[in-house]
Amino acid sequence: MYTLIKEVKLIMKNNYTSIMIDVVDSKKYDNRNEVQEFLKCIIEYLNNVFDKSLKKKLMFSAGDEIQGLFNSSLAAYLCSRFFMMLCFPVKVRVGIGYGELAFDNDEWASSELDGEVYHNARYAIESFIGKSSFGIRINSKEKKD
Repeated sequence: MYTLIKEVKLIMKNNYTSIMIDVVDSKKYDNRNEVQEFLKCIIEYLNNVFDKSLKKKLMFSAGDEIQGLFNSSLAAYLCSRFFMMLCFPVKVRVGIGYGELAFDNDEWASSELDGEVYHNARYAIESFIGKSSFGIRINSKEKKD
């Protein structure tokens, strides 16, 4: 039990920034496999570019959804903008969340973690009106979002 507690650190005051990226109307693409491969190359490239700012690398988390966890809000935003530029003409919507992790494990991928940071990103991405909307939304539960 002690080993498990040692491996899973509780985080109470460390805030992170997560991004969730969703491909708009992904099921309408006839060449979905090619689009997926294209996005995979972009993810690999951005993981290299933002390596020092990433807590957890960008990765596919559910079908056409991509997520990652950053130590820096500015890096998360810049990564989101770069992603949108690089994937053109594929349209994406991005939810950026800021907050705490419920728990952390260095060996776990971003999709295995949970906490306010991810809930805020999910809320941001779900706040888009209409399924064909695209852009970036930020949620930190602050008035300035």
